[in-house]
Amino acid sequence: MHYTEISDGTRRLEVSALYLGTMYFGTTVDEATSWAILDSFVEAGGTFIDTANAYTFWAGGGSGGESEEVIGRWLQSRNAHDTVVVASKVGAHIADTGRAYDAHNREGLSASVILDAAAASRNRLGVDRIDLYYAHADDRQTPLPTRSPPWHSS
Repeated sequence: MHYTEISDGTRRLEVSALYLGTMYFGTTVDEATSWAILDSFVEAGGTFIDTANAYTFWAGGGSGGESEEVIGRWLQSRNAHDTVVVASKVGAHIADTGRAYDAHNREGLSASVILDAAAASRNRLGVDRIDLYYAHADDRQTPLPTRSPPWHSS
């Protein structure tokens, strides 16, 4: 396995160059199979797992967050919080389930959405912090900040 470094200028994370996408974990991929895939990935040297709060609201029976929940239970059962890096995303979850999903029916990237969604993701993952958290989709309705957000230290 090859490894690379991710850095924000302050904190550095060494991760496997390949990451494991977990979109359908907890919906069309059952928990036992999801755990087997996670175990195999880590046994092969993988350290970078990708998920999102939206995974997988569109799958049969899904409402979003299922992938994070499965990963959270796996992290806990394997005591793997310090051996893998978990990335999650925000911004693409459906906003109004009574309407068709499109670019105008997403949760967006307002500060309140990001803070609330991050807290919910941390809870589902069973972690105090998400190693890498980023925008899943553009949000042209939310203006870009003109100053650093309150959680960013200068």
